[in-house]
Amino acid sequence: MVADDYAREGLIDKAIAVVSRALKVAPLDEGLRHRAMAFREAKRLEHKREAAIEGLRAGRMSATAADTWILQLPRIWRYLVTSDLVLRLEADQIRQLFASCVIERFRPGTILVEKGSRVAELFIVVSGVLEVRVPGSNAALRTLGSRDILGERALFEQQPWPASYHVTEKLVLLRLDRAGLEAALQGNSDPRGFLLLLREQRNDQQVEALVKSVG
Repeated sequence: MVADDYAREGLIDKAIAVVSRALKVAPLDEGLRHRAMAFREAKRLEHKREAAIEGLRAGRMSATAADTWILQLPRIWRYLVTSDLVLRLEADQIRQLFASCVIERFRPGTILVEKGSRVAELFIVVSGVLEVRVPGSNAALRTLGSRDILGERALFEQQPWPASYHVTEKLVLLRLDRAGLEAALQGNSDPRGFLLLLREQRNDQQVEALVKSVG
């Protein structure tokens, strides 16, 4: 179908136009309806991609991240494209959130945050692996990786971190502090929904329960 050829070439608007014309001729064709929905979703996702890259460019990078990631912002998008954040937030919210974050990079062996710390920050893992441990033990209670969010209780409730988080594979993440959160909320089209999405990840709560279970 001509519309599919347009879509493969990245010409989503033309693909949508072709299917829309076909639907006028055959309005009951379910196949055409499904194609139309798929093309519109692809268009929406492309809009989000553009917003994400724009936000990342407007945001900040730590000194450790700038040398490697300044030309690889599209890679961050590819890691996060299937995350709850991207799927559930609108394009303007994604742009504002990413512009309010700091891109950080950490080498294996680094402790991202220690148990009991009161650093009020939230982390969105782009790539890499973190092991959740308690002091005095090298055993991992849990591992976290791409698309995981941690620190919701630390940022929103000022709760101490329930465990230590050790970087075991080269880690890239987005860091959101209180100033960044305030910036992400300014003019946000749905601030309540935005906050609920960040808070409902519950990784902090689950880690705290694991720590308590091992005594």
